[in-house]
Amino acid sequence: MSTQEVTTLPVRWFEHGGSEALSQSPLFLCCGGQMELMSDEHTGPMSHPRGQALVEIEFLTRLVFASGAGNLRWTCVYPAYPAHLPLMSRLFPSVRFYAYGAQDGAGGLYDPADPASRPAPYRPAQCDANVTAVCQGFDSETARQLGGRGRAWEDRLCLLMTERHTPTRQFMFHSLVRPSYSLLSVTGLIPEEYLSGDLYFPLYTPVGSSLVHLVARGHYGARLYYPLWLRDELAYFQILVRCGTDYDARAEAHIIGSYMRAAWGRDDQAQCEWVRDALPAE
Repeated sequence: MSTQEVTTLPVRWFEHGGSEALSQSPLFLCCGGQMELMSDEHTGPMSHPRGQALVEIEFLTRLVFASGAGNLRWTCVYPAYPAHLPLMSRLFPSVRFYAYGAQDGAGGLYDPADPASRPAPYRPAQCDANVTAVCQGFDSETARQLGGRGRAWEDRLCLLMTERHTPTRQFMFHSLVRPSYSLLSVTGLIPEEYLSGDLYFPLYTPVGSSLVHLVARGHYGARLYYPLWLRDELAYFQILVRCGTDYDARAEAHIIGSYMRAAWGRDDQAQCEWVRDALPAE
């Protein structure tokens, strides 16, 4: 799909009153008036590597190229190494990335919490010079040390977290590091009292996934989330917005197009295809 075919942004954040619309949905009624979302006890992944990478591109595009942000140099910390790190380092050459993980015998970096990452670990040579591989796990002490680096660091630091860490650990890391922004990926529905921020829908998730992305600011406190409202919003998204549509493909085209316009000032179809090919497989 050409980025020029996408003229409006697909719904990316929670804004609908899901209950009223759901009550009129034939699919919802055929399901007995309910939708079972995966709980936090679900053992399989609720996210998708391609969707996670796209959400991070969307997040950093807004952060790095925001109006008035041109003079800021951002540092992004991955508490768990992502397989798409080489792509991120090339898309955002002005950003300094730090990725934490365990080191194998051949000098590669992998996420010890994700056995699937070990057969094809990250090799530092695959990335540009703006990536620093930190060969250790990321824990509360590491987060506390990052949080103590002073205001100059805090002003341009962001955390990029995935569902590999529980909502409680992501909350803890954010609170200890005190970054300017964090991108959290929370499953099993957000706890009733959690970090304040903007909620975004996921991409390429399994049907019924309860994954949501939360963009939280460092100086914001906690807020109350209403579980029934969140369930309605996710059901609205999965049933009425995403099911039977090309939502994921349209959102992908819009995110890549938005990046191209912000970074290059225009849609470059050859570059767009390069980004699509470099993303994790669907």
